[in-house]
Amino acid sequence: MCQFNYTIVKNKKSVSYLKNRNYGCLHLFPGGYKAFGGNRPGFCDCGSMVGSYSLALKEEGRYPIDLFANDYWRVAKIKKTWISEEVLKISWNSHMQEFHYYRRIFQHLLEFEPYLCFTHIFDEPGELRLVKTLRLCELQIGDLALLRQDDVLRIRR
Repeated sequence: MCQFNYTIVKNKKSVSYLKNRNYGCLHLFPGGYKAFGGNRPGFCDCGSMVGSYSLALKEEGRYPIDLFANDYWRVAKIKKTWISEEVLKISWNSHMQEFHYYRRIFQHLLEFEPYLCFTHIFDEPGELRLVKTLRLCELQIGDLALLRQDDVLRIRR
């Protein structure tokens, strides 16, 4: 089973922008929306930080209402019991780089779109659920790391 991070857009300029960065159109949705994933055609996003901590806070009932970066840190510290401090730092730095990468992509796309949607799925999308709408300036790493399968973030200017 492979994970795919979907960036869902509609505008032709957004489509061109993603295609020029080697994203592939993985799924078509009603209304002319297209889901692009992976920055290498034919490759999945397994190992991505997106959705990697989604189950850790489920028992507390904090998801999807409260998604915060400090929750991401708390979960990472809990996992630290079996991960060395050095590995955790490497993982955190890698995840922050991925977060900033997505943020830059979203910023460019929002020049053409009033909003975009972002989700992650395994193999094929199920019934997508909008769980949070936020402005790009409000986006935090926890929003991506705590995203559950088929849950959608709507990110606006």
